[in-house]
Amino acid sequence: MFLRNYDNIMVLFHFNEYHNLNYDFDSSRYIGGATVFGDGYINVRKTNGGVSGFALNRLGNGGYDDIQFITPLHTNAICIGTGTTPVTYDDFTLSGEILDNTKLVFVSTNVDYDAENKKVSKSATFTYTNETDAPVTISEWGLFHTNYVYGLYSIPFSSSSDKTLFYREVLETPIVIEAGTTATIKFKVDVPISNHP
Repeated sequence: MFLRNYDNIMVLFHFNEYHNLNYDFDSSRYIGGATVFGDGYINVRKTNGGVSGFALNRLGNGGYDDIQFITPLHTNAICIGTGTTPVTYDDFTLSGEILDNTKLVFVSTNVDYDAENKKVSKSATFTYTNETDAPVTISEWGLFHTNYVYGLYSIPFSSSSDKTLFYREVLETPIVIEAGTTATIKFKVDVPISNHP
């Protein structure tokens, strides 16, 4: 499910500091206040619980904002965990133990346009090798914002960090990966087409 963080980020992409949008010295955008999370405030709650404005990318192209990849389904944006707590709109981190997302190895990706159901479905397949001496159970996953989608290294997800979680899903059937084995995992997210006739 897309979370409040996602909706707030989408709103903030429609504005900049020249359109009466508040921003701080780090160019973090917000509407209505940068420290209160909830109805009437457009900002983000980070995985460490802190509330702030949202900083758009500035990756050195003459100071211009780059287009960000919101749902890349890349190892640098997927987080996995053991929690089973039902998803709520205001979630900002995973509910259980956070597993090492850097163990995900990309295999393939696919995008399907579904005009009948007014959505685009994005999926990506990975392998995950359990290098421990005990089974690993994946029962939830999510997507978090990162500026380094195509970096040369994977970015670990942590509840103590200042990442921004914007999508979370609890699996109907958890995935159990036995010690010393490799599993193939497919992640999928449906992106709605809001005003499709």
